[in-house]
Amino acid sequence: MYVCICNALTEADVSRCLETGAITAADIYKAAGCRPNCGICKDDMESLIREQAPQTVED
Repeated sequence: MYVCICNALTEADVSRCLETGAITAADIYKAAGCRPNCGICKDDMESLIREQAPQTVED
């Protein structure tokens, strides 16, 4: 599925960026070599970041 239509970024693209250390939407755009355009993808991208971010354990 496309996450960002403007830049043709798919869920797989976002996942690869997250695996290489991206932790924010800005990091993902930078890693993908593009910039946000219309902003419609922001919520979907942030959801993917939350879903795939390493979970921290609280003591």
